[in-house]
Amino acid sequence: MKQLKLMENLMAPMRDGVRLACNVWRPDDDAAYPAILMRTPYLKEGFACDYMYGNYRELALSGYNIVVQDVRGTGKSEGVLLSSGGNEVNDGYDTIEWVAAQDWCDGNVGMYGLSYFGFTQMAAANDNPPHLRTTCPFQNSALHPLSVTKSMTLGCYHLRWLYDRVRERMKANNVPEEEQKRISDQMEAFVADWPAQVMHLPLREIPAAYIPGVPLLQDFIDLVDGVEDDAYWKEARRPIDLEHVRIPMFHLTGWFDAACGGTIDNYTVMHKNGEELTKQSRLVIGPWGHGGALSAVTDGVDFGQENSGEGQHVREMMKSWFDRWLKGKTDEDYPLVYYYVMGKNVWRSCEEWPPAAEYRKLYLHGGEGKNDGSLDANAPGDEAAQRYVYDPDNPQPSGFQDAQGHTYFADPAVLEDREDVLVYRSTPFEEETEVTGCVKLVLYASTTAVDTDFFCRMSDMDENGASRQILKGIVRAKFRNGRTPELLVPGQVYALEIELGNTSYTFRPGHRVRLDISSSSFPEHNRNLNTGERVGVGAHPVKAEQTIYHDSLHQSHLLLPVYHD
Repeated sequence: MKQLKLMENLMAPMRDGVRLACNVWRPDDDAAYPAILMRTPYLKEGFACDYMYGNYRELALSGYNIVVQDVRGTGKSEGVLLSSGGNEVNDGYDTIEWVAAQDWCDGNVGMYGLSYFGFTQMAAANDNPPHLRTTCPFQNSALHPLSVTKSMTLGCYHLRWLYDRVRERMKANNVPEEEQKRISDQMEAFVADWPAQVMHLPLREIPAAYIPGVPLLQDFIDLVDGVEDDAYWKEARRPIDLEHVRIPMFHLTGWFDAACGGTIDNYTVMHKNGEELTKQSRLVIGPWGHGGALSAVTDGVDFGQENSGEGQHVREMMKSWFDRWLKGKTDEDYPLVYYYVMGKNVWRSCEEWPPAAEYRKLYLHGGEGKNDGSLDANAPGDEAAQRYVYDPDNPQPSGFQDAQGHTYFADPAVLEDREDVLVYRSTPFEEETEVTGCVKLVLYASTTAVDTDFFCRMSDMDENGASRQILKGIVRAKFRNGRTPELLVPGQVYALEIELGNTSYTFRPGHRVRLDISSSSFPEHNRNLNTGERVGVGAHPVKAEQTIYHDSLHQSHLLLPVYHD
């Protein structure tokens, strides 16, 4: 019977002389095996703490080298972390080639990991290292960090993420207890004052990012300063050039994963533009949140143990994938796309995402009050516009609970009394209706500001009037046409496209679509101050009067991809 061998803190040299620490688990013999590499900022010693990667021993004993590395500036590795990803292209390439050259490796290297250590795989693949054969980049976006949206809004939780990295770094490097306590006490004081911290203006001077002796926090200020700067993104190597990657990848995400849209984008870009091997990539989407647990329970809603990662045998899928691309075995033939349909409690497969669907328009119509709008298949005629005032000093909260204690599935009715929220409801569905694909809102709007945000939330409303949030999206108006900012002309009507995201969700007969429109969701998205200034520098917000149009010339509508069996 084979025994397992652990080699600790092997130092892999990078092209600039920095050394990165690796642990290797492998069979205790002298044979050469393929390697499966993980590059993580979360300390290599704790990588197998959840379901997804808990089978590393089984993988190693079945003939693999499991190599786990602290990325630059974390754990025992040298250098400074750049969470934008700026180091990960070169460091990933160099690590792969270093692993492939070791006498315990047979020259075939794969990668796995999720979230940040999913992105490290996309980055490593950017320059096509000669010995990289495949990757399993789960739950990540190669286009932009999770803290930044396609519309260039910024999430302040990124700073809290850096706090955790600071704590890990101090422990891993035996920082004196007195110094650890000083820094930890300051971070805890800022966390206790977090609501006031994230409201601080200008954002780039937020006190929580300036703790003496903690240079890593400059990473947040760099992100704030650079989010609207092309030079910053070029240095960060974002977006990753997926069109020229030449290996197959196994992508996985969940409908409740913050990286769901990014993961699907990774897959679709590669599938559409990639070469022959790349087109053999696969995508799995389950009823899961972010992280390696792949639990079937989200926010108190149980989708059944058979639909958990364990119930769907995700680890076995990964092993089969590596066996195919690192060892040449072809026993398993999985579908290219495999996804869970919420409401029907079934799994489906297709050859590409999204599957073919009928795109159905639900037009917006105003009502007597701001909460009485409607949605239906009839194009609007001569209808009055609706207005509300968005005040950056009183943003709509992103983190809220309903009466049942739900957060992810929270009923937005708890927010509808706000003056800056408009509500639209569809007529009840007469038959079961499955929405599978990317949902979008085309919104005709004007504002008194030179820049502002429009945020929308789609929910499922049952026969009793209770709603469950499904999707949400935002557009920062000056980035409506891409990364080059274009300020608005106050009072001019614009057609704004808001991507709410991908889903596979079934509305039952008698249920309705509920749509909420506002101009903020804070602190998930940094406040738009309505001034047109770069993120981080503004200190004097102004109110904006927002006008939503739904008439014969301005047909605001929700676009639903309706799937038919």
